[in-house]
Amino acid sequence: MKGNVQRPARCGAMAMLRLLFVVLFSARAFAGPDGDFAVANRAFTEGDFSAALRAYERSLTAELHANALCNLGNACFRLGKLGAAALSYERALALHPRLPDAVANLRLTREKSGARLLDQPWWEKALTWFSASTATKITLGTAWFFTLVAASLAWRRKYGAAFFGSVCGVLIAAGYGAAIYWVTADRGTIAIVIAERAAVHPEPAEHSKSAESLPGGSQVRVLGESGGWRYCRLPGGGRGWVTASAVEFLLPRGKMTGRIGAAGLVLPSLALVALTPAAARTVDWRDEIWKKPGAFMALRPAVFHYAFGWSGITAAEAEVSSTLSPEGLCVLDFSARTTGLARTMWKMDAKAVSSCEPATFRPVKLTQTEKYKKKAVTTEVDFLAEGPVQRRSQEPPDTSASAPRRFRFPHVHDLNSAVLFIRSQALAQGDSVKLCVYPGRAPYLATATVIGRERLTVAGREWDTIKCDVQLSGIGDDFTLVPHKKFKKASAWISDDGDRLLLKVSAEVQVGSVWAELQNVDFSGKK
Repeated sequence: MKGNVQRPARCGAMAMLRLLFVVLFSARAFAGPDGDFAVANRAFTEGDFSAALRAYERSLTAELHANALCNLGNACFRLGKLGAAALSYERALALHPRLPDAVANLRLTREKSGARLLDQPWWEKALTWFSASTATKITLGTAWFFTLVAASLAWRRKYGAAFFGSVCGVLIAAGYGAAIYWVTADRGTIAIVIAERAAVHPEPAEHSKSAESLPGGSQVRVLGESGGWRYCRLPGGGRGWVTASAVEFLLPRGKMTGRIGAAGLVLPSLALVALTPAAARTVDWRDEIWKKPGAFMALRPAVFHYAFGWSGITAAEAEVSSTLSPEGLCVLDFSARTTGLARTMWKMDAKAVSSCEPATFRPVKLTQTEKYKKKAVTTEVDFLAEGPVQRRSQEPPDTSASAPRRFRFPHVHDLNSAVLFIRSQALAQGDSVKLCVYPGRAPYLATATVIGRERLTVAGREWDTIKCDVQLSGIGDDFTLVPHKKFKKASAWISDDGDRLLLKVSAEVQVGSVWAELQNVDFSGKK
């Protein structure tokens, strides 16, 4: 061992089984007795729209999601709050501009309330065809492509038409990014009437005579504020004062405008970087690690059964129970054993218990034991603030046992917390979540990329699934990435619903094709 970092080493049998399992383990299992989103859906189905509204609002406190906003709008509509319903639908469309339910329901709400709308020029409609997040990805992707092309040509001193065309491509992408940034900032001044009717006054005073009133769901542009009043430009071009409580901004401050703002800052610098060989520098993977958990954080106790196989032969089985400890930690209890012909050739029984914090998915401790025919190996990993510390012991004792191993990097997950973190994300098409994972013996960089949606039959039923590509790279002594010698690639299928069950994984490893698949799940939590 050199320095403080252990070189990528061979994953033991336990680590490989846990890798297959945890890549497809349902992280829905870890954050509270029943998630606010699930509670809201249940209340809505039961006709308790007030309770549904409160639960949907709680589910949106951390981060906004288009489907949850659409459902919140449905609850408001059922309660007769047409202005609030229109606001929720418009926010959903700001995140997902062509969400069918939000488009149809917003049209119905406006027709019912008689809402009046601001004029929107055609070019603004074109620029908002994509969500801010998608537009950012398109802009940055295009800019980086032409940046790298231009930098490559500059490195070889080829300043011909291709070079200047690439520079123009960067500038066009920068212009598009700037336009998106401007439109997003401009939309930040738009507000929606959430009251049943909002009286428009010539001055910010209740005693002033109201000139007109706007029905719920109408749009206004806020030009200024004074006390509890907002000075607005109205549909049709008029101006007047409305009470601040009668309108609410379409884009909440700090939740829907940050991404495109970052793009507006990055893109101008890309045009300059394109002219220098420095554009060829690689990005440090440590700067790309995801640190903020997503919104899928609910926990409910469950018992899962999985089958594992190799080259078409079922070779092992596993039972996993998820619980919440008295200390409030998410606990995963994993038991696995080889079966059938595989057991006659290679007897192995394994058990692992891991815990993590439910709000952040920061791992706390991992204890795993692998029992073979002639020995038992126990691995304990404590996840400290400065990084994990690993200790191994063996029965019968091994005289060559090594000292505790340390990996000094703060943002590290075990396999359990890594999957909880990944499944908590929105997992939109193209999302690529990168995490540093310490399964028990050495650190790895894990990258899960969403590559599509599929229908899949697992455990006797059909599921709508999110398909992810999974890649692993070893991490060397100097934090450089090295190829994983035994793992080639994997695909995982996650249920595309409120539970986010990880249903199946298929992997290519050194010994061939291996797979794991859910057999059944019991949400009563009883083994």
